[in-house]
Parts: sequence; structure tokens; C-alpha cells
Amino acid sequence: PQWVQVDLGKTQDISKLAVGFEKELNDFKYQVNLYADDGVTVIGTIDQNADVQKPKRNIFDQEFKGVRYIRVIINGVLSGSQAWPAVAEIEAYTKNILFYYIRSLKLIYH
Repeated sequence: PQWVQVDLGKTQDISKLAVGFEKELNDFKYQVNLYADDGVTVIGTIDQNADVQKPKRNIFDQEFKGVRYIRVIINGVLSGSQAWPAVAEIEAYTKNILFYYIRSLKLIYH
């Protein structure tokens, strides 16, 4: 899988998370893992691996406590798609206030 990970610099409580892609509609099967301060313990997972097309920007109103790292993992593309995965942005909110924003991300190939 391909993935990109961001370090929030310290543990944060997240109330909302947004992941944006470059294409208007994305054909990717992906998940978002949220990790604790040690970078190993998974605090939560947002599963977007269903074989359905998703919007360019996906907003998840879920609460996660004690998050340090956010990793977006591309697990594949929809059946029959020739799409090339491109994560464009990640936003993290606490109490619905934006505290972390990064744009133009590069994926790590494994």
C-alpha cells in the first residue's frame, strides 16, 4: 500500500478530520489510522475501503483522544479504475476549530 503520515507535533484530541484528494471524485479504497504518541498504538481507524466512488473531500465527524500521528493508507482502487492515488490535503479539528492543515502531500510507496 501507499501511505502518507503527518505528525501533529504533540498529542491532540480530534473532533473532526477531513481528507481531500486531487480528483473531483476519487476511486480509491483507503483508510485513515490515528496513532498515539508512540507512533505504534492505533487510537482509531476510519475505513473507506468499500468499492464505491467517494467525493473529492471527505469529512469525518468522529472524536479521537490522544492522537499524535495521522496516516492515510491507499489500499487500492475501485474495480476497473485506472486512477492514480493523490492525497491533496489533511485537516484536523479540535472542538470544530481547525488546528492542523497540510496540502500537496506526497505518498510513500512500499
